[in-house]
Amino acid sequence: MAAYTLYYNSSFVKYSTASGIHHIKFNMTKRMILNSTIMLKSSVPLKGNASVGESYLSGYGGIFSISPAFIRSNSIGTYYGYSIPSGIYRFNYNNAHYVPTNFNLNIAENSTYKETVNPYLISVNITDNTGKSYNYSLDGATYTLNGTYRASGGINELSLDVGGKNIYSKSIMIGPVDPYYKLNMTVQNNNVTFNGNESDSSNLILTYSGHITSNMTITALDFKNFTTSNTSGTITIGNYTEILAGNTYEYNLTTPINVSPGDITVKLVYLNDNIVDKTGPISVEIYGYNVSASGNYITE
Repeated sequence: MAAYTLYYNSSFVKYSTASGIHHIKFNMTKRMILNSTIMLKSSVPLKGNASVGESYLSGYGGIFSISPAFIRSNSIGTYYGYSIPSGIYRFNYNNAHYVPTNFNLNIAENSTYKETVNPYLISVNITDNTGKSYNYSLDGATYTLNGTYRASGGINELSLDVGGKNIYSKSIMIGPVDPYYKLNMTVQNNNVTFNGNESDSSNLILTYSGHITSNMTITALDFKNFTTSNTSGTITIGNYTEILAGNTYEYNLTTPINVSPGDITVKLVYLNDNIVDKTGPISVEIYGYNVSASGNYITE
């Protein structure tokens, strides 16, 4: 009954006659029912304009809320249809992918009210000069082409893989103040070769030293011009330590290492092994990538 009585104006009138008899008169007048539509249009064209989300129309002051009779979307926008009596209402639109929107409406006739909403967006532009395949994920969805994608309010995680290795990650905060973020990345091969030297004691130690001139993500090592026994070795680069199986000289790092410009040392240690057969100057080829990235929030 509560929903039904929204459509009526009612009043009580109490009066007395000369004979002293009291009467109560009840007046009820049906209010005009209007078919009104609220159209929300994205400020940036999106595929399918998929903007349907939580929404409600409330009586002025938020005394009650009304669900729409229908919701539908097309290439122009999303439509919320209501069959309601005339009056002042407040429309609230809350969607994880859009800036929250609310506004007041004075519904006095059958009509369509239009409002523009702003989506949360992340634009990704990658220039890849490695010749290898790459892909990136944005909040769990994987892409292979540059583009602008609808994001969620809050932190959005972006991760870039090149040649099957993760070489770049970034957390992007999106919100009503900064709803649109644009990220440009350039990926270059950054392979370098370090010469090494051998030192023997009870263990065999091969030390490779060199210098890099730019930020680098190291993904693989290729040790050159020596062989040793079947004993496994330990690779150390800074705080990174991994095991290199015996008779193995090419190694893909389990976790790529990000290093800054400067002097770098790669150490390979074979325990209880001091036998090495060299076929030339020992060296290690270090394979990796240089990722230059610049991002900025776009508010206009």
